[in-house]
This record gives sequence, C-alpha cells and structure tokens, in this order.
Amino acid sequence: MRIRTKGTLTKWNAKRGFGFIAPDDSGPEVFVHISAFPKDGPQPKIGECIFYEVETNGSGKTRASNLICPDRQPATGKLTIESDFPKAKSWFLRPQYVLLVVIALLAYGYERHSPRPSVDADEAVGEVDANYERRSQPTTVDAQSRQDVPNSEQLIEQSSSAITKNSPQTLPENFACDGRTSCPQMKSCAEATYFLNNCPNVKMDGDFDGIPCEDHWCAHGAH
Repeated sequence: MRIRTKGTLTKWNAKRGFGFIAPDDSGPEVFVHISAFPKDGPQPKIGECIFYEVETNGSGKTRASNLICPDRQPATGKLTIESDFPKAKSWFLRPQYVLLVVIALLAYGYERHSPRPSVDADEAVGEVDANYERRSQPTTVDAQSRQDVPNSEQLIEQSSSAITKNSPQTLPENFACDGRTSCPQMKSCAEATYFLNNCPNVKMDGDFDGIPCEDHWCAHGAH
C-alpha cells in the first residue's frame, strides 16, 4: 500500500494545466498535472491542501498522482485546461436568430430569382418621344401670353403713330399760333385742328376727344 504525502498546492498554471505541490514535511516540490486531480472537483486552487502519492515515469521524473483534496466540495463537470480564447457563445443558435437568418435568406433568394418586368425598346422610345413632345408644346397660358405681346412690326407701327400724333403738325402757310384760343376765333375746322394740336392754352375741345369745335367748325359733316 502506497503512503500518501500531505502537501500544499503552491504553483498552478491554469492555461497549461499543471503546477507544483510543496510537501508539509519539507523536501522538493512535486510536479502535478490536472489529470491527477479528481474528475468531479472544481479547478485547482493555490493554497489548497492535497494528499498525494509520488510516482516516477520512464524518464526518471517524479510526479504526484492519486490526489485527494479534502478541503473541496464535490462539483459536477470535468476539469479542463483554461483556454486563452473566450468560450464561444451560442447566441446564434437561439430560435429567434435562426428565424431571422432564414427570413433574410428567403428575401435574398426572392429578390435574386424573381422575374423583373421587361420594357420593349420601341415602347420606351415612344414614351421618350411623347414626353419630349409634351414639353415642346406651349401651354395655354404661354400661348395667350405670346398673343398679348406685340411683335416688332406692331411696336414700330405704334411708335410711329405716337410720334405722328404728338409731333407738331406741318405748318401750312396760312396757319400760325397768334394767341387765339377759342372756336369763334377760328375760320375753319382745319385751322381749329391745327391750333388744338400745336398752340398753347386753346379751349376748343371740351370733351377731350381730340376733335375741336364740334359745335362749330368740326361738327359732323363739316369741313
């Protein structure tokens, strides 16, 4: 029967899964691997009490085996070497995330394989021509506005009429502004017209219609 030695775990490398036990009765520290610990216990902890046996392998190296850890409570689960990498989370396996992935894949497949409406080339060209024709045709407001704006010939004619109306009349030899201002002082409709258009302060057009002495010389039919 092998005799177990009592010791204390003084060093432990959780990433690599090994450490060393210092015996209570002095002596060299003994190497211990995680596989020597009870399979149903918690992870090794520095400072815990350990009863162990010493065995020698084929190369002559000693190691602790058949460990008993009286201070720890039994725990479920296997002892494992801690990894440098974080444990993979299984969030993507939850039903709601799986459902979202399925919906996304279905939408992608529908978009990729659904038939797209085709447009005939002649139909497209006809639509472009129709739009261009609609833009080219003037609207009713534009047409009316163009009709209200006189063209260049009309502007020239109107300007000539205004100049002719407002410019002094060619002076006949027998007409001259001599201070007369009323119809009884005139001798003819032509003379009254001349005085109205060329002389100041005349009083021969009471209704301001441009025709002088309508009750005298320039009555309807008079000359």
